[in-house]
Amino acid sequence: MIRPANLRNIRDESRRLREIYNQAWEKNWGFVPFTEAEIEFMTKELKPLLVPEFAWIAEIGNEPVGFTRVDDALAACRAAPKRFDAAVLGHLSSVASAFDLGVALRAIVPNMPILLATASADESGAEALAAAGIADIVHRPLISAELAPALARCLKTSEVSPANYGRNAFPDTQITL
Repeated sequence: MIRPANLRNIRDESRRLREIYNQAWEKNWGFVPFTEAEIEFMTKELKPLLVPEFAWIAEIGNEPVGFTRVDDALAACRAAPKRFDAAVLGHLSSVASAFDLGVALRAIVPNMPILLATASADESGAEALAAAGIADIVHRPLISAELAPALARCLKTSEVSPANYGRNAFPDTQITL
């Protein structure tokens, strides 16, 4: 399940985020984990700025899931290929790296729908998207009004269809073969 942050339970949400952040960064040289006091202070100070529609938590059951390292994502899929219903790939470096991850995920779980979350569809041609196994694209930052219909379309079929690319995400962009 992918859901917005629960502001009514912000204290538990911030504790979860602290655990996720600390686990994700613990192997980086010079990393200093956030303390509980630091997270409580940041939660109090930043809560007025939080927009729930832009703060997403992906969960299986009640367990947050998400990966900052490609190898971890691939290992999780290899270990339990049926664990994930879909993948939403973001990219911080290049669209090509997200495409490479899509190809690797497709090799492990051929029928898993893969969405690409990107700020611009300009560098994403339909042929490259299809080759990477990308079922649809959504705009980043993610918003529920766009992500939910894209996931619904993708979960109905495991077929990669260029006809759906960015249907709602990028109305001013046409992606053609």
